[in-house]
Amino acid sequence: MTLETVSRPQTEMPWHAAWRALRRYLTLWRIFIVNSLILEMEYRTAFYTEMVIAITRTGWQLAGIWVFFVHKERIGSWTMWEAAIVLGLFIFFDGVMEMILRPNMERIIEHVRKGTMDFILIKPVNAQFLATTRLMRFRYLGDVMAGLGLAIYSLWRLETEPSLLNIFLLVLVTLSFWFVNVTNILELSWSVYSAGRIPVDVYPRWLRMFLTFIIPIAFITTVPAEALLGRVTPRFASISLLLAAVALLVSSLFWNYALRYYTSASS
Repeated sequence: MTLETVSRPQTEMPWHAAWRALRRYLTLWRIFIVNSLILEMEYRTAFYTEMVIAITRTGWQLAGIWVFFVHKERIGSWTMWEAAIVLGLFIFFDGVMEMILRPNMERIIEHVRKGTMDFILIKPVNAQFLATTRLMRFRYLGDVMAGLGLAIYSLWRLETEPSLLNIFLLVLVTLSFWFVNVTNILELSWSVYSAGRIPVDVYPRWLRMFLTFIIPIAFITTVPAEALLGRVTPRFASISLLLAAVALLVSSLFWNYALRYYTSASS
């Protein structure tokens, strides 16, 4: 056996291990999705009713945006259908949060309150991944589809077809949403997020700064809409991706720090 043969696995092993770990977590997530969907399908009437309600609710929210533009063609730098893109993305991400983030955050709070977080910590997978992806409420899938449909329809009304670069920039900017840390103050978090249903440009300067850099609501709705409209530069999108990576790191560090103060039911 030569030295090259011995050393080769050592250089290839990290990449192979990372790929196996990624496949493992993707498989776990697929299982979580299937199980959650099976659970939702036990009440199919309620599921389809929520879909209809989501479409109706989107129509009413669009009517609310239309009221602002009855006597003015633009508000700030935004036209009616440009603002509708922001609303569509707001509804889309609100549906994602209600479908994925909220049920898992509520379950984490319940585990901490009852001291049953042990059942998550003892599993041979990353505890943060398991705690934040285990449950999904597919009843909010209607909001996801309605929001996405409104954004696409608004682009059609604007006769705007996003380029591949704009779509790529949208993906980069939107990553900041996935990595935003959601605290246990659920109702406050969702109330603050409601400010993102309209472009942040309409708010006073101090509030725009707050919604962009302190609580980055703008990166969830307004900035992705600007990316679709071709107003975001690659440099800004790269900065957004960097901020998302930093937020993910901070979230992971804070998760591990918070676990030090967890007291199980058996201790």
